Amino acid sequence: MKYITLVAALLCATIFHASAQSGVVVKGGLVWNDYLRDNQSILQYSQAGSTLGLDVRLGAEDNTYFKLGGYYLKMHMMSQDHSQETHFFKVKNGYELLKATCGVESRLVVLRNFNWRLAVMGAFSFISGVKGSVSQDDLSSGMFAVHLTTGIDLSFMSLDLALEPGLTDFLKAIEDTKPFMMMLTTGFRF
Repeated sequence: MKYITLVAALLCATIFHASAQSGVVVKGGLVWNDYLRDNQSILQYSQAGSTLGLDVRLGAEDNTYFKLGGYYLKMHMMSQDHSQETHFFKVKNGYELLKATCGVESRLVVLRNFNWRLAVMGAFSFISGVKGSVSQDDLSSGMFAVHLTTGIDLSFMSLDLALEPGLTDFLKAIEDTKPFMMMLTTGFRF
């Protein structure tokens, strides 16, 4: 809980320090994470979970601007067969992540109440806690990744799809367990 408070405090400080041209998006959504090399689709068989987060767009009056993000993720540890059983929100055996992203975002299409955006960012995910029978000793404490996002703004609403290929392993004892994460989020822009 102290990590969540620290991330929230840092994000709030960033928001209040940012200039008047900044934009803030409060968002939530679904997450899929696949670290197995099983030749199955991430939507078919992977870890599932949910996320809440905040994006800050610094210099958002321009078409290209700097973007910071902070997310809290709650994930199942076991991979699931999504066509039959997916519980995004009720996690008995799993882990919690704190994720920070930063990078550059550009608006590719700009209309009166519509924007299409593309972002390239770096991400760091910190495993802040485990639940149930999951052992913290089996998991890496932190993971680096590339965070690629495309999204649209419709008036004050925002919809994003992020793909995140991992650069470091998810499991400590097993090599080649670099996670591939997908996030589908929606939010409100202020």
